[in-house]
Amino acid sequence: MSIESNPEDYYDQQTAADLLLFRNENGVKALRLEAPGIAKEFSDNVYIGKDPPGSLYYNDVADFSRGGNHRYIVSKYTNNRGKVFIIVKFSSDSKSNYALRNALQTSQMDGYSHSGSWGELLNSNTPATLTKSSNSNNLMLTLDRVQRVANWTDSAQNFRGYSINIKGSANFKDIRTLPKGVWARCNHDRAVFYESDYLSKDLIAWFLPLLTEPDIPGPSDRDTVFSGVSWRST
Repeated sequence: MSIESNPEDYYDQQTAADLLLFRNENGVKALRLEAPGIAKEFSDNVYIGKDPPGSLYYNDVADFSRGGNHRYIVSKYTNNRGKVFIIVKFSSDSKSNYALRNALQTSQMDGYSHSGSWGELLNSNTPATLTKSSNSNNLMLTLDRVQRVANWTDSAQNFRGYSINIKGSANFKDIRTLPKGVWARCNHDRAVFYESDYLSKDLIAWFLPLLTEPDIPGPSDRDTVFSGVSWRST
């Protein structure tokens, strides 16, 4: 038996986790993992999103609190039934080990290795709506339960002529830091808000449409980036 085929034989604990493997048109790669059951997240960059769920295997949740960079490597594994899995192996100077098994495509990241850090997963969630009228360049994201609104202008007219009314959920770590989210980056399935620019290391908030809602419009070959986002109370 191998760790790839039976990770539960090598680790004492496991918990559900969501993994995002990211690769953009310029070849930039990144990985993000969220494990809500143990309130932990791992990231080597700023990207947010969700792919099909997997399982995170580990021995002691206290190991995730150890500082420093943690190396990971992405590999593809096919079991004897022909099912393809992604195996992400994590390690650190303290020799703590974690493995995540996830059945999805590797985003051309098979064999990719990099480092990142573990942190606390502290997210608040509220229903939200993204709106824009067809004769305006102004977009608005309304966070219902917390009575906050983000406004920004599509100066480049990427959404020209579109009427938008998309329901979803907004996530944020601290309501007091929402005004710092002055940059926005949008693609068809998310809108993400950042502090200094869209490559800054910490996310302020992000909006994900419901699966039953239409995609966010815009160019199909690239993300759209906006500055000058303002926040206010309703």
